[in-house]
Amino acid sequence: TYQYPIRAATGNGLTLLYRYRFFFQRFKQDCYGFGLFILIRNFFLALAPIVLVPSPALQIPTVSLFLIVSLMAQVRFWPWRTSVANLVDAVMTSFLIITLAGVAPLLDLSETEATLVLGTLLCVPVLAPLVIAFGAMIWSGWRDVRSRKKWDIFLCHHKGGGGALARYLKIMLCKNAQCNVFLDADSLQNLDALFETVRDHTQHFVILLTAQVLKRMWCAGEIATAFKQRITMIPVACDDFRPLRTREL
Repeated sequence: TYQYPIRAATGNGLTLLYRYRFFFQRFKQDCYGFGLFILIRNFFLALAPIVLVPSPALQIPTVSLFLIVSLMAQVRFWPWRTSVANLVDAVMTSFLIITLAGVAPLLDLSETEATLVLGTLLCVPVLAPLVIAFGAMIWSGWRDVRSRKKWDIFLCHHKGGGGALARYLKIMLCKNAQCNVFLDADSLQNLDALFETVRDHTQHFVILLTAQVLKRMWCAGEIATAFKQRITMIPVACDDFRPLRTREL
């Protein structure tokens, strides 16, 4: 699931994606990871009655909690490819929650056990704000760390027409600006990670506009990725560059 965007973007992983299409193709493209969410949900739904065998009174609220979270995620993302599948999933999950709420009063509990369960459940709204605040602090710190880009400048160029210019720009930028410059000839170790480098690790995107740069698949992919991620783009037009005509697009 983590490698899905990279493999789908590069084309080298299409065979693997086709092999596991049952896991991804049931969902919309922007919800390709929902299959993993369902696997984790089903795991905890199966685990809860086993772990909580000594306390049947806790089984119902625990399973209900997992189903409510699942229903909220399903309604929020509407992940299935068809509206009918999304509607059926939402209705079935709601029916399960209502069923659990209906059978809860049928449990035969002693007064001591009922008091213990009620006290445990009442602790949740008391401790939840503290847990949420702590999680928010961790998330904020993690997002701050991730926002620090590894590369200050990414040089997008066609090697045949702009390789020497790209090398010269990198030398000058590193010498005068003291910044980290990505040049594929120096820094690219895995071609499958090229678009990921643009998406997650680039702060400024410099395009050396030569005659062939817009006609190269990898350059076009880099430009599209930078545009989609709203990365600052700086075009540098060379003498031989001319904009593509409509029929060429």
